[in-house]
Amino acid sequence: MAISKIVTNSVTDEITITGLTATRANTIAVNSNNYSLGVHSNSAVNVTVNVAESTFFTANLANNSTWDFQGAPDSSKSTGFVLEITNGGNYTVTWPGSVDWVDGTAPTLTSGGIDQLVFTTRDAGTTWFGFVAGLDIK
Repeated sequence: MAISKIVTNSVTDEITITGLTATRANTIAVNSNNYSLGVHSNSAVNVTVNVAESTFFTANLANNSTWDFQGAPDSSKSTGFVLEITNGGNYTVTWPGSVDWVDGTAPTLTSGGIDQLVFTTRDAGTTWFGFVAGLDIK
C-alpha cells in the first residue's frame, strides 16, 4: 500500500488518513503498515517512523525534517528498517540523537535523487546503527 498526502501550513487541526497523521505542528507519523509516505510541507516537519508497524519507509522531502524512531521491540530482540529518501540533499535532515553512523557522521544525501538508508537496533531503540545502502540510486 502506498500513501502520499500533501500537508501544508494550512493544517488547522489533526487529520488522520489511513495511518498518516498531520497536526498543526506539521508532525507526520508513519504507522499502520504504510510503505510509502510523501513528506511535503511548506515548513519544517517532524517525522516519526514506527518500526513496529513496517520495515520499509519512503519519503520525498520538500523541506527540512526532524526524524524520530519509535516502536522498537524490547532488548531481547533486534529490529531494523530501510528508509528511502528522495531529494534529501536539498534540505536539512536532523536525525535522532540515538543514531550512530559509520565513522560518526551522517551521510550527505542526494539533492536530486534517491538514497536508501538502513537502521538497526538491538537494545530497544536506545541506539540505532545507521548506514548507507545506496546513494543516488538510478
